[in-house]
Amino acid sequence: MRPGADLARAEAELAVARTTLAQATLSRDARRTALGVAMGHASMRVEVAAGKLLDPVDAVTAPRLDATSNPRIVEANAAAERVGAVRGAVRAEYLPRLDLVAALFARGSGVSPTATADGIVPDTADWAAGIVVSWSILDIPRITSRARAASADYSAAIARRDEVVLEVSGELETASAILQGTLRVARETPVALAAARTAEQQARARYQSSLAPIVEVADAERVLAQADAADAIARIEVRRALLLLARAGGDLKPFLTRV
Repeated sequence: MRPGADLARAEAELAVARTTLAQATLSRDARRTALGVAMGHASMRVEVAAGKLLDPVDAVTAPRLDATSNPRIVEANAAAERVGAVRGAVRAEYLPRLDLVAALFARGSGVSPTATADGIVPDTADWAAGIVVSWSILDIPRITSRARAASADYSAAIARRDEVVLEVSGELETASAILQGTLRVARETPVALAAARTAEQQARARYQSSLAPIVEVADAERVLAQADAADAIARIEVRRALLLLARAGGDLKPFLTRV
């Protein structure tokens, strides 16, 4: 009865493995299509190259990032400065208007002893300069309304800037926490992988010595495959955390340089 039980278990394990493979293939194809859509071509065929994504993570450290260089914060600061300048310009309308005026003129006279061309050519010049101060009281209600609107816009811009700074800071903290967690996991998965590899070698040796059934070897190989996949996923998750950090910092160049 033992061979029949072993065969049934092996067939069940094979069915589970095929189901897992089908689900993984479906997920891969769906993600490839989503990537193609993001790149502007839904039918694009994307082939994945691991590159340095699966390299050991022992030397990986959290990069130093400055949140103020994030493009969203820069944009929010610029918007606040623009609205602040508008508010200042509106407030300046309360002040009296000061105009500097000047005039220069000349005339010609045939009576003058120095007259030229019988007074056709100007020979007597003069000038005038002055300051004109004007202030319209009737414009005060209109200026007051505009000043209130400008102050409200400025307060909204400052609040929006503070919100963006808070969001970016939260993204940086979250990405840093994810990176520390994934690094801890990635430093443990090689130990589990080494143990699974040793267990698989021992199970194979026991089977070859007729001390263990083939099912035990299959179980050891399944555990080894799971440990290998977990180790690869852990390394990818570390790079994913680094990508989140780079995105929160507003500069992907350091991450792309690493991978």
